Amino acid sequence: MAAAVPASLQRVLLALLSVLSMATGLFISYKAIFEAPKPDFERIDAMSLAQSRTALGLSGEHRWLPIDAPWAVKAEKSFFVLVHVFVDLCETRSGRGGFLAILSLSMPVMLFACVQAIKPETHTFQRGLIVTGIFLLGQLICVGASLPLLMVPLFALVRGIHLHKVYPERAFGVYGPRVVKTFQRVIMVPSVFMLLVPRTHWSWLVLNVAFQLFPLIFLGLSAYVALVGPQTSVTTSKVSILYEDNAVFTMISHWWSLYLLYPMLKALVAGKGVVLNDAERLILWDLLGMFCTVIYLIGIDIIADLNLKDEGGVRALHSASLPKWLGAMVRSILMSVVFGPGTVMDIYLAAREDAVTPRHSASNPKSKTQ
Repeated sequence: MAAAVPASLQRVLLALLSVLSMATGLFISYKAIFEAPKPDFERIDAMSLAQSRTALGLSGEHRWLPIDAPWAVKAEKSFFVLVHVFVDLCETRSGRGGFLAILSLSMPVMLFACVQAIKPETHTFQRGLIVTGIFLLGQLICVGASLPLLMVPLFALVRGIHLHKVYPERAFGVYGPRVVKTFQRVIMVPSVFMLLVPRTHWSWLVLNVAFQLFPLIFLGLSAYVALVGPQTSVTTSKVSILYEDNAVFTMISHWWSLYLLYPMLKALVAGKGVVLNDAERLILWDLLGMFCTVIYLIGIDIIADLNLKDEGGVRALHSASLPKWLGAMVRSILMSVVFGPGTVMDIYLAAREDAVTPRHSASNPKSKTQ
């Protein structure tokens, strides 16, 4: 039997991965938003609030925030800057394709955050309030920057504190899946219809505003935990079903994004120059940040699980031999190309939930299955 890996080494590796992740977040934010030149962003930022509203078909004289304070004017103008970035994004085929690609990859991570936030044994750093703050920041600096900057290090910290804890934790009560599915639909609907509705239609602005504010719904996760309190666990398989159902959405989104991105990808393969606006470049950098986030989250699991063993004393997770590891990596890469990396992440998260079912059942014999 292989010797146990020192806990101190595990924590050092988790700390190093966290530093790498935070550096990735800062890099993605810089490349996507701040690196010059950004002529399109400069044009949008140069608009006055009245000009910004008029360009969206709204009255230039009216305000959404009925406050004359300078901070209120600045806040409203900043909000409209975000909307105008999505105008530039949704008016091009490659922009819509990039948005669908990042939606396909981010939905498993959002689902993971929702599932984790309402589990009874979840750490405070993974509760709804923290999730809300992370994704709100993502609306400002790119979700592909905020997740590696905050979510990944907090996840590494939580796992490093409890290295001998079986993870994922035991499942939540019977109403948990319904809550998570409801939140999923609230996020998906404006995101998808924003791409289907013509940008010139009045409803597009409503859908975009809903999308910009969607992270506020994660506050409901904390409200749910506070109102319902500790619950008897349901079978972990009911949690894995959430990820399996989500895999259908991520797969369709991946294929749809490839269809929209095909002309750009074809031009790149042919060695032709591709001209992208600032919003299109932003979403591609954002996509890279999301992909790195997924890799980092899996890496944290691998490091933190090194000494976890099943009832027979055998390492329970990530314990395959090197040939099996390489084979699994090749299969994952092929599946990512065909079905999308988001789908592979859904399958991974579902498999982890199912893998810990026997251990939770053995350690919590009084749990009832629904």
